[in-house]
Amino acid sequence: MKFEQEEESSSLLNKISHISSEGSLEQDEDNTKVLSSITIKEHTIRSSSFQAFFTLSKSFIGSGILTLAYSFKNAGAGISILLTIIIGFLTYHCIMLVMNVADDKSDKREKVTYSRIAYDELRKFGMYSVEISIIVMQIGVCIGLFILANKFFEHTFCMYDVTELCGNRLFTILLCASLTIPLCFVNNMHYFYIPSLAGFVFLIVALATQLFYNFTYLDPDVNPGPSLWEALTTVDIKKLPLLFGVAIYAFEGIGVVFSIRESMENPKDFKGIMKINIAFLIIVYTMFP
Repeated sequence: MKFEQEEESSSLLNKISHISSEGSLEQDEDNTKVLSSITIKEHTIRSSSFQAFFTLSKSFIGSGILTLAYSFKNAGAGISILLTIIIGFLTYHCIMLVMNVADDKSDKREKVTYSRIAYDELRKFGMYSVEISIIVMQIGVCIGLFILANKFFEHTFCMYDVTELCGNRLFTILLCASLTIPLCFVNNMHYFYIPSLAGFVFLIVALATQLFYNFTYLDPDVNPGPSLWEALTTVDIKKLPLLFGVAIYAFEGIGVVFSIRESMENPKDFKGIMKINIAFLIIVYTMFP
């Protein structure tokens, strides 16, 4: 009887030892996973909320801001301001809806994209539809930027009598390609923080220069224009489609919101950054067209 008790006690101790060894092994595996994840995070540079704001703002502000003045003039200032504000709020609302879905899925996978969300809801049809839409949108943005760059270089080279490059579109294409193609291989939006900050500073300087020029050099007696009330109440219905397209085009950074969100130290703060960014864009687009 005593021998049987000792044998049972020995087997029980062996089981406890086996369980504890398995537990320690699982704990070691968990610790290894945690340490590896920490190592990966240490080697991945993340943007602060302050840095992400500049990257996000510069991603939205592009050549669209240059065409707003033309559309405001043709459609009417009042209706243009109202429509731009409405489109800004709708843009923010739609992005917040997508971000809510991304927050729900961020715990299940490391990276969330438009195509991934569309695949979860509509499978391959949704994924391909979203990817094609983003590609078409980016191509349209690139065409607009290329036209702007071509006009700028053509005006500059022709003004300084550089006959070899004046009107040389091939040179413009090669120059734009050499500057943009290498950037396509950058897979972390954090590295665009410094260029975005520089572009943001140039934007503020340009807007301040415009204000100084408007209040200092423009004489209303020499070039009389419509009164403020007349400018705000004039509406050209035929030009509203142009205004609608230009206003949507001005919020062109929607394609990179997930990339910027992923590059942040705390992606949960992206919603607050987006709210401030949309408010800033609405002020800029309505006050300086």
